[in-house]
Amino acid sequence: MRVKTQWHRSGKPKSADETARALAPVLWRLADKSLKNLQSEDYAILDPQQAFSIIAEFLVFMTQIADRIAYETLDNDTRSVFITALALRTGEILEENILDSPNIAPDDYRQMFVRLLNRRAGDYAAFRYTSEGPDFSFKRYLGLQIREVMGDRDKAWIIDQIMEIETPEMVETIQKGVRGLLDASASINH
Repeated sequence: MRVKTQWHRSGKPKSADETARALAPVLWRLADKSLKNLQSEDYAILDPQQAFSIIAEFLVFMTQIADRIAYETLDNDTRSVFITALALRTGEILEENILDSPNIAPDDYRQMFVRLLNRRAGDYAAFRYTSEGPDFSFKRYLGLQIREVMGDRDKAWIIDQIMEIETPEMVETIQKGVRGLLDASASINH
């Protein structure tokens, strides 16, 4: 999947907010692609609520990866601005897509996403992330969260699908995108 890793007008430093806003659509496209992969592998995704729950878990996972990479490169204040902006914009994109779906009641889905992200952050904090990517437990946790929203028929295999098929491309793409955008914004501004 193609991702933005450079700025078109790279002469001017980009803010943490601008960088996050450029990354959020990439996270959405990756999550949506992984959902479509699950559907093409005949996993039963029966309704929009289940689909958006799966997408939200993918988005949380990728936001955690972006945060780990930002931790390596940004000072704490800038990292906080970056991750907050990324979470809010990602939540907005999720909310826009949910509200565009038929038969979905209006609600503050962005805030629901942020609450989910905050709940999961404590759990993900216990897992290791190195330059090679997330450890086994990090990826397994994502699989376990998605397993919770799957039907009985799919529960036995979904964790393997997530860990072995979905996360490798996701991790590689996020690492490339985050590192590229942060490197291109080496003098990132608040």
